[in-house]
Amino acid sequence: MERITNAMDAMLELGHMKNPNDTPATPVEAAQLWYDVPLSGLGDMTDTERRTLGERLKVWLDESGIDKRPTVGVQDAGIGQTKKLMPHTILSLNESNKVRQPWTMGTYGQGGAVTYGFSKATIVISRRHPDFRGDEPDRVVWTIVREYDTDPEMDVLPTYKYLVGADNEVFELDPSLFPDLDHGTRFIHIEYDLQGWTGPYTTALWQLLNAALFDPVLPFLVTGYRSKEKNYGSRIVTGNAARLARPDRARGDIEIAHTDAAQVDLGEYGSVRLEYWVLQRPEGSASSSDPASGYVRPDSAVSITLFGQRQDTESRQWIRSNAELPFLYKNIIVQISANGLTAKGKRELFAATRERATKSDLRTEIYQKLANVLRNDEELRRLNNVEKERLVQRSTAASSEKVRKRLAKFIKTRLKDRTRFGKGGSEAGDGGRVRRPPTRTGISKRDTDDSNLLSVPTHLRFERDRLRIYQGGSAYTWVDINAKNGYLPEHDDDLSFEWASEGVEAKVRVVMRSKLLGGRSRWFFEADPDAPLGEYELQATLITANGVLTDSIIVDVRVPQEAKPRSRGTEPDTGPRVMWVTRDYWEEHNMTERSVGYVTVDEETIIFVNRHYHLLERALGSRHLTPEQIETRAERYQFPVACALWLQHEAVRRAGGKAPSDEYRQEELERLAEAVILASDPDVVAAFEEGGG
Repeated sequence: MERITNAMDAMLELGHMKNPNDTPATPVEAAQLWYDVPLSGLGDMTDTERRTLGERLKVWLDESGIDKRPTVGVQDAGIGQTKKLMPHTILSLNESNKVRQPWTMGTYGQGGAVTYGFSKATIVISRRHPDFRGDEPDRVVWTIVREYDTDPEMDVLPTYKYLVGADNEVFELDPSLFPDLDHGTRFIHIEYDLQGWTGPYTTALWQLLNAALFDPVLPFLVTGYRSKEKNYGSRIVTGNAARLARPDRARGDIEIAHTDAAQVDLGEYGSVRLEYWVLQRPEGSASSSDPASGYVRPDSAVSITLFGQRQDTESRQWIRSNAELPFLYKNIIVQISANGLTAKGKRELFAATRERATKSDLRTEIYQKLANVLRNDEELRRLNNVEKERLVQRSTAASSEKVRKRLAKFIKTRLKDRTRFGKGGSEAGDGGRVRRPPTRTGISKRDTDDSNLLSVPTHLRFERDRLRIYQGGSAYTWVDINAKNGYLPEHDDDLSFEWASEGVEAKVRVVMRSKLLGGRSRWFFEADPDAPLGEYELQATLITANGVLTDSIIVDVRVPQEAKPRSRGTEPDTGPRVMWVTRDYWEEHNMTERSVGYVTVDEETIIFVNRHYHLLERALGSRHLTPEQIETRAERYQFPVACALWLQHEAVRRAGGKAPSDEYRQEELERLAEAVILASDPDVVAAFEEGGG
């Protein structure tokens, strides 16, 4: 990915050389100025426009003789280099060539140089653009970079050296030998370690490129010259953001059930933009596979990007645990765009090599804000309930009332000494979260149609006259603006806030605003723990072509409420629902014959138990058993296994980041299930009772 973003930088540098008076502040602005990329991104370009531009940056796979390590090529139609310049640019390390070039992405660390360590050798070929050669002749310059072992006794990292001639310079060739290189640079990585992405480029690799370059500033072409790909042509990579903007172009039946975005103010660190999509199969689809699998892997459902390149990820399990969407989490894709961070924010968040985000307080704050937005999106909660009912219908039957009551008693006993008390703030049990009402049954889908709305709004109105917020907590209100979708944040520069009392803005502030959809936007307020108590008036002003629009709201800052016990999931007196899952619905529940079951918790607790778990299937498979005996044995198995599933779920929740791996938990459940089956066998029970147990 570093090599590809460096190729984009070469094209942006050429754009700047041709337009030296332009001063774009970011690579995104540069691409809009010099390559006609729309303000809304690559998703709004036509197929022809994307291919025409994408063919100027090409990535390909070629034969190397080793199937697991193909040769990888990257070529750009950028500025190119000369014999004098090459050692100080694309062959240099830590020379800070791009520090004062805000229109490029490679302002951190060593960039594309990290690719050398994955290659047997790397051929570098470059030709300078004819308008910017200075006094140097038109030549194609080249060299080869290889790894060299240092003294094995020294136990140090290997070094990388590039080939030079007798004059201690890189080599030259006649440009006529390279008819397809008018200008730009070509890197050829021999025997590149693709680490499992060696299948045809049209599938896994194409998906990887779209995910890792989630929202690239420029499109690029990917193709292959190996025998397995000789008839496949090529595909254009535009990133997942563009693909999700136009799901109708997807090669498959995918719908966007819901999408929203929010701008997050981080004070001196700048801002980030949160955007998320919920994918689903359309009604009547024959496919039951994971709709998000064609975009992201389960371990990278959440991506932090910087100018389109993915820098950090979180898994689906993070969404499940933090957004409290136990049935919908597999369908959600999230992008956190860090383009709006200040220099200080980028230093705080990103490691020097741009390979990942650091485990900093800023990263924690960003993910907390994301969790807050997801938890308080009513449409997400509605879709979560829809998905829950769909899964429940694909389970065979609920447990008997007797099992449910026994579970309620068991859970109540276990929770007796574990009552979890609140920390103050806006919601008992979790200070700092936004207060939200329970999900209403039958809530209608949010209307985001903007056909009757205006291009330029005529009103801005808070839906509430006043908003209560506790010290150290947060809350939100809806704001009505009768403008087309996306008017905000597109016109954020025209929006301002003013408090009637001085000094309040330092302690109470608007920290997040969602994208205007259907004429409505959510505005999140946050109060510091030492925010002054009292009522304060905030006035919002939006300057438009129709005049100045303004409205105000009273923000009532109060002392945190006395903490109360927090209940989560089904009340113990009621008991959780326990559902059998048959093999016909394993795929829906992500189960196999070795899956014991799992627990989901939102407004209620549901325990799903695999009815055709392989050991249970064997135990109940005797032809000598009557239907009544099968049902009795199944119930004997279901109750203790449901108890164990709930206990493990609680233990994992309390453990947080110190929880054991999924593989370990699965093995523990299998051992437990085997013990339950053995203990519930009639012969074992009879022997136990005869022995006086």
